[in-house]
Amino acid sequence: MDLKPFKAGIKNGADTVLVAHVVIKSVDPQLPASLSPKIHALLRKKLGFKDVIVTDDLAMGAIRQFAENQRICPEVLAVKAGNDLIMSENVDAGAAAIEQAIKDKQISQKQINRSVLRILKLKEKLGLLK
Repeated sequence: MDLKPFKAGIKNGADTVLVAHVVIKSVDPQLPASLSPKIHALLRKKLGFKDVIVTDDLAMGAIRQFAENQRICPEVLAVKAGNDLIMSENVDAGAAAIEQAIKDKQISQKQINRSVLRILKLKEKLGLLK
């Protein structure tokens, strides 16, 4: 896998990284990058990315089908993988499923808090907090 674009972006101060719904067989042959904890660990640990990770659109057909086959909400899979921001048209159902996953301890409150902090830091940097 060629990490040069990611390394260059991170080195030059990228505020966000968008993970696509592609399978990167050399890292995780089972899951699309957007839903893969291994991909997110690579970004955070190996490449040292400390800012906001964003999914591609979770309404895309292949990702919806994948989640349906797993019998789980794609928004939950995306948060469990380590995404800070998720792009979804299924906001109400996705939020409810994420809340339930937190209650069921599938997603830790600590993880949510870390994501919120990264998002708030980005908003502050962009002048969006008053």
